Amino acid sequence: MISSRFCSLCTLVLVLLFAGLSLAGSVENMVENPTFADADRAMPPTGWAIYGTLGENTITLVNADDPEERALHIADKVAASGAPGEIGLVQRYIPVLPNQTYRLSAHVKAVPGATTDGAYFQLRFLPSGERIDIPLGNLSTTAFSEIAIEGKSPADTTSVVIYIHTLGLKTPQFLLRDVTLVPIQANDSVTIGFEADQAGVLPERWVWVTQRDGAAAGVDDQVAHSGRQSLRLSGTSAGTVTRVGTNPIRNFIPEVGKRYLVKAWVRSENLAADTWIKIESVNKQRNKVLDAFFLRPMNDTHDWYLVQGVTPPIPDETAELWLNINVSGSGVLWVDDITVEPWTGIDTDVAALNQSLSTLPQTPPLLIDHRAKHPSILVGPDDVDALRALRRTSPYYILISTLLPTAEAAFFTPLPDEPEPYPNGWDVNQWREMRQVATLVSNNLEALGFAYLVTGQERYAQEAKRWIKLVCSWDVNGTTSSTYHDDLGRWLLSSMS
Repeated sequence: MISSRFCSLCTLVLVLLFAGLSLAGSVENMVENPTFADADRAMPPTGWAIYGTLGENTITLVNADDPEERALHIADKVAASGAPGEIGLVQRYIPVLPNQTYRLSAHVKAVPGATTDGAYFQLRFLPSGERIDIPLGNLSTTAFSEIAIEGKSPADTTSVVIYIHTLGLKTPQFLLRDVTLVPIQANDSVTIGFEADQAGVLPERWVWVTQRDGAAAGVDDQVAHSGRQSLRLSGTSAGTVTRVGTNPIRNFIPEVGKRYLVKAWVRSENLAADTWIKIESVNKQRNKVLDAFFLRPMNDTHDWYLVQGVTPPIPDETAELWLNINVSGSGVLWVDDITVEPWTGIDTDVAALNQSLSTLPQTPPLLIDHRAKHPSILVGPDDVDALRALRRTSPYYILISTLLPTAEAAFFTPLPDEPEPYPNGWDVNQWREMRQVATLVSNNLEALGFAYLVTGQERYAQEAKRWIKLVCSWDVNGTTSSTYHDDLGRWLLSSMS
């Protein structure tokens, strides 16, 4: 009897051999038993093996009679390292071809009351052992989400292994269904539109990155540059942050060293925000942003217009590109017909094509009524002596007396170490720890700088220099760089300035 894996390989070979046929058509799923058909009778299901240890850890079939909700419930209940504290499924030695791009996907859902932190999805190429693994991340408890990996097999590849598992001391749980492995066409260009998406919600495979204070985003079926629909982002106030993304851009594998022309059509209404469209180069472990490229739409109200630019050469180790769109502020932005394609021009044309850098803002004198509503002090070099004289008068001495203790505390605060990189992709708890380090450093820098400004005491200046030297001793391309973690980089650069 011919095995199902042998049939899968034959199907793939036929698809590749027929006169340049694209892999974009219908291709057989190469996973054996992708829906865990016999999970009600056997564990592990046919074609799968157990990763880790069953016992206190469990894998059970849930909602067996509901075709929309039928899934495996994978539960890590042992907080221990090694096999006793890990659980999951593995499918080994699926035959594949070398130098071919594959897409591994599954549908997953969070379990109410449990974390998904510590759960991972991995595709490993053999015999090289090269792998792509990503954390499951934050999942919905009400609907299944697709999680996917795309990667190109090394030149010596003969087979792959799929791992869906937990790891380490954490005790995650999740629901799993519909695992798929297929070869895909590695396009050298991509167009992102919104015609096939449901109006009123985010497009398929787009996610919220940040949603704060009145943020809204979704497909708009009333406004479009072409077709019928576009992506709409809006904010209600200066404190709103609306940020969504498709990470990674699907069916697109960037080529290292190549530059790409990025275009997007945008429209705005009463836009007063920090607005950008960002392309990030990300490594295969998804734990490092190697470079970032921005397009910046204009504020105010504008009908449809084109923003475009050429990326720098794609850095080494880049495996995929991420696309994020941000509106931090108020107003509405529509985006449509986004394209990423190889740049075929010459380098001297890039500067003319890319949007010019904004000049430094000029600060106009404050109007009398504005100063009354928003008390503030604009300080230049000629104002320092007068400012220091004011610090002993009301109400300034009250304000200063509340801020100086923070500056004093900096003298006794141990200098923190540079944050460690994510070991296996983005992790919310480590992200919070990294932010705590940046917040500590930036708050101390601002407090010490302000203390020196208003008192003139040299000790505050010297202590501020000590903290600045700490940041300067860290890797400029490391975890506190703007490309690796834009929050950390932004806070530290702002505070040091």
